[in-house]
Amino acid sequence: MALVATLATVALAACGPGDEEPTADDPSTPADASGSDATDPPSAPGGFLECGDPDADKVVELATVDLTTATWSIPTGFQETFIYHEENPVDEVFSTWTAEPTADVDILNIVNVVIYDGVDWGEEAGECGTVPVDVITAQQAGYTEEIGAVPITEAEVTTVAGYPAVEQYIDLPDYDYHGYWLFSEDQLLHAYCQWTNEQELVEAACAELIPSIEVEQ
Repeated sequence: MALVATLATVALAACGPGDEEPTADDPSTPADASGSDATDPPSAPGGFLECGDPDADKVVELATVDLTTATWSIPTGFQETFIYHEENPVDEVFSTWTAEPTADVDILNIVNVVIYDGVDWGEEAGECGTVPVDVITAQQAGYTEEIGAVPITEAEVTTVAGYPAVEQYIDLPDYDYHGYWLFSEDQLLHAYCQWTNEQELVEAACAELIPSIEVEQ
């Protein structure tokens, strides 16, 4: 599958209840917030102007790291769960992790991290190792028509683990979510925070989850 098609699917993938469980040695298992030696994430390498791109906010620089080494911390008031599965997975899911509130709330109010391996950028990657944001959003727009999803906000360039990433809010018939997409040369880390009626609770967890993501250099 070409990456453009993959991105369209990934951008709208979200969790639904299921019975699939990750393996015991799943490397995406989050770091223990109470026992980890957290360090500040690295600054974005070279900013967004490597190669002198005048429209730095319109491209995403591919991270030259192994995203399968990513770790993160469980947000306060959340616990790991295994009752969900990825609703719209792409070809090669390396790992998936989900956490739900410890409080008694409706299902589908969760935070999630999915790592995809074997991504092929094809000709979409530029000579400077960047991909235009509008390439991603254009493909998303075509895919939303198929599953009834609607972008709530424009895709924006942000940082995850100190590397350029894309951030966007998405609306689907059964839930909304706040998604983050961190791209490497052949992998994708998709972290998102999904809610039905507990947006404030989930967004607070998201504010803890995203900054806690770290990737080995």
